[in-house]
Amino acid sequence: MAAPKVAKNKVRGFSFKKAFKIALMVFSLFLIILIATFFFLRSDYALNLIAQEALKSATASGLEINYDEIKGPIPSSLTLKGLKIRDKSGLFLSAQEISLTLKPLSLLDGLIEI
Repeated sequence: MAAPKVAKNKVRGFSFKKAFKIALMVFSLFLIILIATFFFLRSDYALNLIAQEALKSATASGLEINYDEIKGPIPSSLTLKGLKIRDKSGLFLSAQEISLTLKPLSLLDGLIEI
């Protein structure tokens, strides 16, 4: 009896071509999700959503934060106009305009840099 012939790119039912196609599809999907997330974070909707969540968090800690306008591409910079922060004692911070430059990569080191 002769041994069965095996195709050059197949090893016991494994196809390198099929594995490459699957890996390429997974990588493409990851890249599409990454790009979509980037553009979503730069939208006004995402900016207001993040601001509302931050305000909820501050309210839970006893602070009242108000602002007139928020601008900026998240996650790199942020500008707040008409910022007012109050606690139980009253107004303790008021600013016509405040600009923050965020460094999100520092989060990998466990730091928050503004």
